[in-house]
Amino acid sequence: KREINGHDVSLTAKEIRRYTSYAVQSIRCNYLRHELGTSFRETAFLIAASEDFQRFTMSGDFTFAKCPGKSRLQEFSVLMSHEHIKKLNEMLYSEFSNSLNIGKYALSKALDTEVILMDSFCVESNIHFPVDWVLLRDAVRTLIKSILCIRRHGLTHRIPEPNTFSSKMNSLCIEMTNSRRKLNAQKKRKWIFRKMKSLVRIVKEHAVRYRNILDQRWEESDLSRPETEQILKRLDNVLDKLPSAIKQANERIISGTLTESGNKILSFYDESASVIVRGKDGAEVEFGNELLIAEQKDGFIVDHQFYQDKTADTNKLQAYLDAHKSGIHAIVADRGFSSKANSNKLEKRDIYNGICPRSISELAEKRKDPEFCKLQTRRSQTEGRIAAVKRFIRKLSPCSSFEDKQSSISWAVLSHNLNLLARLMIAAQKSKI
Repeated sequence: KREINGHDVSLTAKEIRRYTSYAVQSIRCNYLRHELGTSFRETAFLIAASEDFQRFTMSGDFTFAKCPGKSRLQEFSVLMSHEHIKKLNEMLYSEFSNSLNIGKYALSKALDTEVILMDSFCVESNIHFPVDWVLLRDAVRTLIKSILCIRRHGLTHRIPEPNTFSSKMNSLCIEMTNSRRKLNAQKKRKWIFRKMKSLVRIVKEHAVRYRNILDQRWEESDLSRPETEQILKRLDNVLDKLPSAIKQANERIISGTLTESGNKILSFYDESASVIVRGKDGAEVEFGNELLIAEQKDGFIVDHQFYQDKTADTNKLQAYLDAHKSGIHAIVADRGFSSKANSNKLEKRDIYNGICPRSISELAEKRKDPEFCKLQTRRSQTEGRIAAVKRFIRKLSPCSSFEDKQSSISWAVLSHNLNLLARLMIAAQKSKI
């Protein structure tokens, strides 16, 4: 149904076919983009250049093709909320775990639903390492690029060549980096930082001036009002955060005091990133958001949860158990999920506790259980599953807002599951030959 003037009107057969075709094309395009690991623009180019991709995305064939552009691909990516994508994933799991559908999908067996293996990892944000003075460099780059954009569209004001400011900031960044190895390094760094602050204030004054010119005289340019709003939003984002970034860098370099993680600006462009200290080898501190995945024995991601704030693994397990009331025989996870409260909850729910305990003596006792050893051996493959999911997520999250990240993660998990099911079906067909 659809709503017209406050009344629900039933869809015609033609509208149902059109909307269904649009939804199927959306899923196929989103899967292809995550499989290739490309941007909207690059994916649009690849579809236009490949007859196979055109057929897969239902865009026509060699004789007649109407390929989606980057804007249409972006529309596909936000067509469904992450809640709807998760529901679609649950429907997929329910369909392929039903033993009555083995022949329908040419599977050798239905997906196992009794054993759930869990782990969490950090989805890193696409930000620089948060060295305080690097934020000042990012601010100058963004403001100068915005000024150049405004000038290209016909609005100018007296100003030195904008690119000279970027060159000066780059030179100061090189000096700041090289000052670590020199005599009186701390004094040298303070002197360079003061020059950086002076340059940033000059660039800020020019940016504010150009921002007001654009807001008041945008009709004199060749920009539309929505395009103008986008440039103003980009400028305001940096200008609003710049005083806090300067204060943060000043406290660290000049005063020698540290800023608490909760009050620290990690990036001008990603407000949802968190500082995650997990003490892992090669990644003592990570910057991004945590993702919990729960897979079954065949590798299908049954459920996932994306967290905006740092959350203990023990709390993640409790939330998962509260959300899934039945149908689970065993829970398997690493020692980070182990706690007395979780053990009691699993025992109360009559779920086998396959979580690796923190206590060495308790672990030695549990290793006498053959089922525990078997499940923990299978849990080692969950690290490989994380790598497989990361391939669809890509190394760095391309989104800035938490809602967009959630949607992108949900599409990546769904794409991974579709890829897995396709490989399971192909393997089942080969085994019959």
